[in-house]
Amino acid sequence: MKGKPLVKERLVEELRERAIALQTDAYVRIPSERELSESLGVSRISLRSAVKTLVAEGLLTQEQGRGTYVSPRAGLRELHVLPSPDMKPDDPFYSELLARLANVAAVRAFRLFIVRPESLPEADAEVPLVLIGSVPPPVLEALASCYKRIVQLLEAPGRPGIAAIRFDDEAIGREAAARLLDAGHRDVVQLVGPDKYASARLRSAGFTAAAAAVGLRVTSLLAKMNWQGGYEAGGELVRLLKLGESDAPTAVFAANDWMAAGLIQRVREFAIDVPRRLSVLGCDDTPLAGQFTPGLSTFRLDMKRMIDELLALLSEGRFEDTAASGEAIRMAADFVSRDSLAPPSNREEQDER
Repeated sequence: MKGKPLVKERLVEELRERAIALQTDAYVRIPSERELSESLGVSRISLRSAVKTLVAEGLLTQEQGRGTYVSPRAGLRELHVLPSPDMKPDDPFYSELLARLANVAAVRAFRLFIVRPESLPEADAEVPLVLIGSVPPPVLEALASCYKRIVQLLEAPGRPGIAAIRFDDEAIGREAAARLLDAGHRDVVQLVGPDKYASARLRSAGFTAAAAAVGLRVTSLLAKMNWQGGYEAGGELVRLLKLGESDAPTAVFAANDWMAAGLIQRVREFAIDVPRRLSVLGCDDTPLAGQFTPGLSTFRLDMKRMIDELLALLSEGRFEDTAASGEAIRMAADFVSRDSLAPPSNREEQDER
């Protein structure tokens, strides 16, 4: 027998329905916390929790000292999305991005369609296309003939006239080098992804440049950007960890969290302790990062902020200027400190060199 929904779930749904009913093309203030709690027959604590959920979805917006507002409808009636052919259906990072985009479409009342290169719809100047990741140049040319507005997420613009929004991967690489240096590491390994992925290429470029500037000694290992790639690279890393040699690496920066997780699993099989013997730093802050033991230090890529930026770009008349600039909108990532990053066990020895 199907159980009754939780009180919080019923409250969130009721509040969502009321907010959508109030939604217009402008911000609309909702009743006060006291009025809402009385009309819904719930405590203020329960109400605050439900409001927090809808703020996270983007349906509500809170302003300090001014109140809570229903967010405007997106200035869209329809949005097409084409995921990269390289995107794996079970990739948690891309799956979360698509799920969040679908949720925003439902909340802001526009239709969302997944399209494929082999079955493109008829051209409609009013409907924009969002590319997630990279697509081959011939496909990009075909898309450009069907869509007047194309926004590419997570990549640099693939051709002139396309707007792009991506995370500042070079800055992530630079900060990763700085974090390892600050923790006392001097000999490090960089786990690099294939150059065809802009995120891997740019993170590597930022890390390499920053490491050279501060005197970090770096060994680079190329691997696939998944768990198996990290696991296989871990076997190569074990050979570098020559116990007793002063220049053995003491830390790893991996291009993403899955690579980092596979590498940690592999080195553990050789009784190499993380982080006492080897610190590991990842990127993406996938759910795995917080569930892993030790918790993985990483960089959080806020997909909600990326989707908000996407909708603002399409709804506020900024598309043409952004596309004409040839430069992607770059978003900062947030560093998340967990247990996998620590000073090397032989720090005193390294400091003397």
